[in-house]
Amino acid sequence: MSSEPVWTLSGGWAIPDDDAETVHRRLRVREVAVLEYQGKEYQECYEAERAKVPAPCSLREAAHSMEYMWTEGNYSCDCNRALFVSRAGGAIPENVPCDNGVDHVVTLKDLRLYVLAQG
Repeated sequence: MSSEPVWTLSGGWAIPDDDAETVHRRLRVREVAVLEYQGKEYQECYEAERAKVPAPCSLREAAHSMEYMWTEGNYSCDCNRALFVSRAGGAIPENVPCDNGVDHVVTLKDLRLYVLAQG
């Protein structure tokens, strides 16, 4: 794995556009979400074999999928984000209510995409 992410929500792409657009038959990535709760940061990491869902894809598609999930999808809601903070060792109240999408209890600070393998 490269030690630097190829894409971050806060900084964009660290690789040329052509590399981000290339479709890979086998693409294994690590997705890292940086969350903040009461001034402390927590990380949620996930490794995925992107070629299996649903077909070969590009790094841009992998980044778009991750961004959607954390900003509009299931992980955009405090009730789900609280589970990740708790799993990472954060002391968070049980049954955190769903938010209205504006006033988050758990803030998304950044998303990072790392390449583990491609081909």
